[in-house]
Amino acid sequence: MSGVFVFENGGTIDGADIGTTKPKAGNFTTVMAHEVICTSDARFKRNICTVQRPLQTLRQLRGVTWDWDESVSYATPVSAGVVAQELKESVPYAVVERADGSLGVNQNALHGVFIEAMKKLADDHDETKKTLVTMRTELHRLRKAQMLPPSFASKSPRRSSGKKRRLSRKPKGRRRRS
Repeated sequence: MSGVFVFENGGTIDGADIGTTKPKAGNFTTVMAHEVICTSDARFKRNICTVQRPLQTLRQLRGVTWDWDESVSYATPVSAGVVAQELKESVPYAVVERADGSLGVNQNALHGVFIEAMKKLADDHDETKKTLVTMRTELHRLRKAQMLPPSFASKSPRRSSGKKRRLSRKPKGRRRRS
């Protein structure tokens, strides 16, 4: 089955309820698609606000993997994401309760948190880079003016090669087995 399917007021594909607020109890399905386009037009939105405290919210989330219970038939036996009951504590608007009482997650509701958290991390990174440049410039100026204590002025910053340095000077060779 391929093509474009539009379900504005519900519908079914192979007996699975799509786009309804009250799916049949126990009726789970996997929707596979190259694209999923969700309505996001500003003309349909009110009270648009930037996500507040995105890093704190992100830190409260727990990314998990799991094996599906044998009562649920999915395309893949192992999945990854979040647990709705846990998500309900930090991002309640992303959790949807179904008619049968089971919980689902509106994945799109998490995008705003992720985007704002990434922007915050990028801003923090940029600020750290600026601070580092300022500190290096000041260190160079102090070295040039010979205003540093001798013990500090002679040390040049070493860049890490990513390898651990050996602390002892033992010769490389085969170890004797006891």
